[in-house]
Amino acid sequence: MKCLNNRRGFTLIELLVYMAIVGIVVVIAGQVYSDSTKMRVRTQNMLAAGEMAENAANLIRDDLAQMGAKSKKGTDDYEMLKDVMMKPDDATNVPDSSSFVYTLRKTATGKYADVISFRRAFYENGTFKRIEQVSWYLENGTLFRSCRTVSGTEDEAICPADNDDQELAEVAIATGVTNFMLTPARPSNLDLGSGDVSIDGLMFPEANEGFKLLSRGGSDFFVRANSVANLSGKNVTLSGFTSNYQPNGTVPANPTKHQFFLAAEDAEVDNWNYCKELSFEKGKEYEISFYMGGVTDMSRMFRPDIDHMAVGIRKKDDSAPDPYVSVKDYLFYPPESDAGSGIRTMRFSVNEPGTGPFTGCVAFTFAFYSPTVSTGSFVISNVKVRKVVDSDYTFVDEYQPNVYDRKNVRAFRLKLDVVKGRENGHTEMIIPVPSNGTRG
Repeated sequence: MKCLNNRRGFTLIELLVYMAIVGIVVVIAGQVYSDSTKMRVRTQNMLAAGEMAENAANLIRDDLAQMGAKSKKGTDDYEMLKDVMMKPDDATNVPDSSSFVYTLRKTATGKYADVISFRRAFYENGTFKRIEQVSWYLENGTLFRSCRTVSGTEDEAICPADNDDQELAEVAIATGVTNFMLTPARPSNLDLGSGDVSIDGLMFPEANEGFKLLSRGGSDFFVRANSVANLSGKNVTLSGFTSNYQPNGTVPANPTKHQFFLAAEDAEVDNWNYCKELSFEKGKEYEISFYMGGVTDMSRMFRPDIDHMAVGIRKKDDSAPDPYVSVKDYLFYPPESDAGSGIRTMRFSVNEPGTGPFTGCVAFTFAFYSPTVSTGSFVISNVKVRKVVDSDYTFVDEYQPNVYDRKNVRAFRLKLDVVKGRENGHTEMIIPVPSNGTRG
């Protein structure tokens, strides 16, 4: 029997070819794995940057949407409104009844709001707790939020009071922020193309001029009352009212009313036809504002559900100054103490048939039914009429509203960029702030 012994293996060339094939496979697999890892890391950075930008933007939106007073409740209504505005009673500079302050600065990576601070009324289970001042600002690429309590009951953990012994509640919201642009909407009352309107929208009075309130009498159960101007026409005291009080609790069939018309300081005192006639464009928004201080006489007996005080617009007519159908009177109440002193504001638009413009005078109407309130007096100061913002607004880069226009800002445009690794997360939104400033 013949035995065959075949020990043939791989030749050197075959081994080299095999090693080359394995090397190619390893290189390709390594490249695929490396690309996959890079893609995964990049995707994770993109998601993280986008999520951080979106979360920060949502917090800013929720904060800004609460700017100003969302509602009024209790006996301290006007005190709360006063605190939620920045400087409504500034006697040295121009009063600021907006609810925010804003500054702008530029950096090498873009432009952003250095600090925006705004006030809001905070409620818990429907009960007013405090006025908060919230600030957002960028510092070395980190977006911060802080809070301090202006008035009311503070929460040390969330929004402590602002004092030297306690640090503000400051929280880092986002890192890697390269751009934080929070642009206020430009109010449309800057368009001075029509009407006698100043740069701040003021229609009455003229600069450094005072006013008078002329009493109406004669027909339609309107009876004259006393109107005395003082302090160079900046202040008018109203008194000498008639009471409609009935001991049996009934309401007279023809109640006595009093009406006073806004006039220039040099107008005739004894004739309401000398009222200041103003011109209003169809659909535009206007504002009547005046100041009322605390009362000390029997006018403190005013009952909101019984007695009547209102301001509105009346057509100038020799026989009967009728109201415009589209302009409702604005009810207001006298403050019971100095804490309730402040500015009362009415905003309105004239939307009558026709193209306009429409003319009319500002009229204050009073009717008293309580036993003694008619024996008191009321002081009305600094009456002003302005053309203000309507429902339209625009955004202009680097726009910084002055003190006259801040209260008319009704929206902000937010642009926010966050970088994670080399990936950028961007978000942009419009944030309405309907409660900024004062509205009737």
